[in-house]
Amino acid sequence: MNFTRTRAGIPIGLGAAIGAVGAAAVLSAAVAPAANADDFTDIITAVEGDYSEGTTAFELAATDFGSADVSGGLAAFLTGVDDDFLAAPDNIIVGSVEALQGQPVGGSYDILVGDPGSFATAVADAQNLDTEGAALLSDAATAFSGGDYTNGVYDSVAGSDYFVVAGEVLALGAADGLGL
Repeated sequence: MNFTRTRAGIPIGLGAAIGAVGAAAVLSAAVAPAANADDFTDIITAVEGDYSEGTTAFELAATDFGSADVSGGLAAFLTGVDDDFLAAPDNIIVGSVEALQGQPVGGSYDILVGDPGSFATAVADAQNLDTEGAALLSDAATAFSGGDYTNGVYDSVAGSDYFVVAGEVLALGAADGLGL
């Protein structure tokens, strides 16, 4: 294969490719918003807020369990678990995408799991949560295909959370059905 060479000895095709990559890098640096340290401080603050809300929910759960309110204690306990294991990671993921997209970083999520009062209500609530979760995941796919990564990520993590909470609502409804 023959290459036409420049004086420096670099093939012209290779030089053009290097130039194109360099131009693309400069152009993307010029248009892409830069995430700054304040954005990541906002993410840390939001995650700390999630953990704080989780701690408050765990304290309420201990009080409820101590007074034999099993359903209330379970609802508070699940809320604390969700704040620690769903909301905090959601803030890291969504906040990072917001920061990298040059958008304001949102605050803490508050995932509250309420006592449905009966198993029948829990089943209906769980079905609604599953439907809403599926709709959010569909919205996420639409957002991603349109290049709206921030809303796509938000809808994706929120939709996934709905499925988890639906199971928790069923557990609470079972406790209510057992008279706990």
